[in-house]
Amino acid sequence: METGVSFGDYILKCRMEKAIKLLQENKLKVYHIAGMLGYQSSHYFIKVFKKYYGLTPQEFKNRLIATPITS
Repeated sequence: METGVSFGDYILKCRMEKAIKLLQENKLKVYHIAGMLGYQSSHYFIKVFKKYYGLTPQEFKNRLIATPITS
């Protein structure tokens, strides 16, 4: 079955979705998250994350902190 998405793109999507979940927990450092996702370099993880989402993992975490959760 073809999905129109390459294997590499699928893996990247999965990694980035997992990165968001881990960043939302706000307990781990970015370099720990990079390692958990299989990146040997946190600098490369930051570069890939920024290319994918348009902001760095730290900027994402800062926005989470600045945005109050309403129920």
